[in-house]
Amino acid sequence: MGSNGQRFLFVTVTLLPGLFLALFAGGGALHNPSDGTLPENSLVRIYLEKEMDGILVRDRFVPQAKVVEMTEFVGVVVDHDGHIVSYVGDHWPQHTTDSYRFRAQAHDGKVYNLHLVGVDQRLSLAVLKSPQPLGRAIDYSPRGVLKHFTVVSAGTGSWTTAGPCVRDLEEKQWLPVKKLSLSGLDLSCSWVGSPVLDLEGRLLGILTEAEAHPFTRKFSVAYMLAKDVVRSSVKEVTARQQSLGAGWLGIYLGDDPSGIRIERVRERSPAQRAGFRAGDLITEMEGRRISAQELKAWIRWKGPGDSTRFT
Repeated sequence: MGSNGQRFLFVTVTLLPGLFLALFAGGGALHNPSDGTLPENSLVRIYLEKEMDGILVRDRFVPQAKVVEMTEFVGVVVDHDGHIVSYVGDHWPQHTTDSYRFRAQAHDGKVYNLHLVGVDQRLSLAVLKSPQPLGRAIDYSPRGVLKHFTVVSAGTGSWTTAGPCVRDLEEKQWLPVKKLSLSGLDLSCSWVGSPVLDLEGRLLGILTEAEAHPFTRKFSVAYMLAKDVVRSSVKEVTARQQSLGAGWLGIYLGDDPSGIRIERVRERSPAQRAGFRAGDLITEMEGRRISAQELKAWIRWKGPGDSTRFT
């Protein structure tokens, strides 16, 4: 299992004429643990597939075997034109190469080919399109983060849901991700890329990370792209019909009690052109005191060509 998607192999090996072996992970129905409504026909399984030339059988390469490596994500149908959004984490560079293809399994169990419209590399959101709509476009929730919500994961062969409770919320308007402290989220399941829904089944956001709380086992910590960020990203990618680049500085950071220390600057990077040097100390960005993690998130979110003021 990868950190940002379920990875497995689809293997068709010719053993004898007319005899073959196929391994495939299928989907199941959604089961809601709460009293809310789940939009089953607005969620799909996305398969990122790469076909390989063969496999090793008893230390011997079998070139005629067809092997497809597959990574699975959750997709959300966002309009009536067949567009689907999916959080793909650090798999997004693979989405931009010709050796990969995309398919989606809809709620009726049928599998459809998809076309990649583009990847918002700032957020690791892929926007894909089906020749025909695969379900009903999901509604965006009119509410902010709620005390209770439903989160949906592709699971390992069947859909999995949870109904955690928000114990604390940390959000900064200048960053696209909200930090949530939760109770009731089982971390034995991967929730990365999972849609977050209100109790009416409308989209509140998409989880990008979920981990144990650093100080107590009672809670977990999750990070969420809010619905407005997701909606804006989909709108921009579909309007441009291409990927959106992430910003970068080209600096390696170290800890310092007085701020963020630059340990190294990459050659021919934006940081080098701006005059940054190894040993420099960043105390503020746009007039704010920030952490190294916030600095990285802000630079990536700004995108190429934007400017930022440092002290």
